Amino acid sequence: MKVFRICGCLLLLAVLLNLTSCDWIERTFFRKTNATPTPMPVSITNCQPGTDPIISSPAGPVSWTFSNNQNFTISFKPKYLNGNNITPPSTSIIYQAGGATWNMTGAREDCGDPTPGGGTGCSFGYSIQGASCTNDPIVHVTNNAIHRKPK
Repeated sequence: MKVFRICGCLLLLAVLLNLTSCDWIERTFFRKTNATPTPMPVSITNCQPGTDPIISSPAGPVSWTFSNNQNFTISFKPKYLNGNNITPPSTSIIYQAGGATWNMTGAREDCGDPTPGGGTGCSFGYSIQGASCTNDPIVHVTNNAIHRKPK
């Protein structure tokens, strides 16, 4: 009889955990990475981003500031997943005086790319182009960098 009570309690526990979703369990009890989102905005000086790679949650946005009164153009390199083009459109980068912001609406959060600190996400290479420079840094978009408890 005692075995049946224990089995019943375990079955009830399994149902409750299933109802709370695996994502909640993973977010609450497991740590996939020690990466933390990059503080925004990221400064660009002499064609170099202040942080590379940039780590962002899908909630974003990613923003850059331009120093030395320079104007830069930021463009994403082509990115494919299973033959589908998932490159963020050029219209998702909005320029304002002294900087730019990537509106991350619709950006993929996980393409299986490894991210700094472990875990996976979606890495988007981008180019910084200005009067006399080109540079090829990376933005990592990952859910692994947020909602994780330290060990």
